[in-house]
Amino acid sequence: ISLLDECGGHTNDYHFHERLSCLYELSGTHSAQIGQALDGQYIYGKWEDYSATELPKLDACGGHFGITPDSNGARVYHYHVQDKAPFTIGCYGPATDENGDFKLVTLAECRGLYDECGNGDTMTVEIPDGSVQYDPWCPCYDATGSNIGTQELAVFADTAATTCSGDSCTTGVSYDAVPSPSAAPSPS
Repeated sequence: ISLLDECGGHTNDYHFHERLSCLYELSGTHSAQIGQALDGQYIYGKWEDYSATELPKLDACGGHFGITPDSNGARVYHYHVQDKAPFTIGCYGPATDENGDFKLVTLAECRGLYDECGNGDTMTVEIPDGSVQYDPWCPCYDATGSNIGTQELAVFADTAATTCSGDSCTTGVSYDAVPSPSAAPSPS
């Protein structure tokens, strides 16, 4: 991999690896929409409210329920880019609970979608601060930024934020065909 530019991408058919910061402005409140995932959900810049320096609390897929600049006041499940891995999407959410309500995807649920998570191929990777244990094909990261750790994400401390039901919530796409979270395509 060549060096990354200030936007987190590089040439050889330009593409991003992280940040995507050049795709949205650092102003206003909720970041603008910068893309759409293959599951139909929209991807937004990293800010829930830039003016208040508030980052969203995301599930293991990199999404949450909230009002976006283009949701007409409805709470929708949507993704945000992140400063740390997986940078965009770990899996496709949301999940559904036993009542058919939408719910955020836990770390365990994300890892359960990928045979590669926890399959014994953990390696040690050297970073500027020392070394870390890393599972090369697992896109599900815990609250400490580890893809082998087990600390649940902060959003799950607020049970009101983890589910969405009734007329106050929509996924933004039809989930008749996809009733549960699914694995995002593996990097090639």
